Amino acid sequence: MQTSSVTTRHKAHRPPIHGKTIGAFEARRKFGQLIEEAYYKKDAFVVERAGRPMAVIVSVEEYRNLKRNARREVMDMIRDVWKRTAAIPAEELEKDVQEATQMLHEENAAQMKQSTTKI
Repeated sequence: MQTSSVTTRHKAHRPPIHGKTIGAFEARRKFGQLIEEAYYKKDAFVVERAGRPMAVIVSVEEYRNLKRNARREVMDMIRDVWKRTAAIPAEELEKDVQEATQMLHEENAAQMKQSTTKI
């Protein structure tokens, strides 16, 4: 793989979850109240099961804003990659993409093999 290409692998960035935390059982009992607070007060609720965050309750407006911002971020990243790779021949980029894809497939296969042997 040549050094002029863009093949570094990035872990998915997961921002911290902000909001009021509530257990799944309690969320089930108070669901109507929670969606009203999400809608009218713009509160967010992190629903946990056994201490593990499982879902978030937010208003539709907040959900749409999150989707819109995520889409914008992806497009900004694509534009950035286009700018950084404009001078690299397409054949070289395609080769690097194929190599990176193969590497990811191999890593995923190894992870799947490990997870099935632990069961």
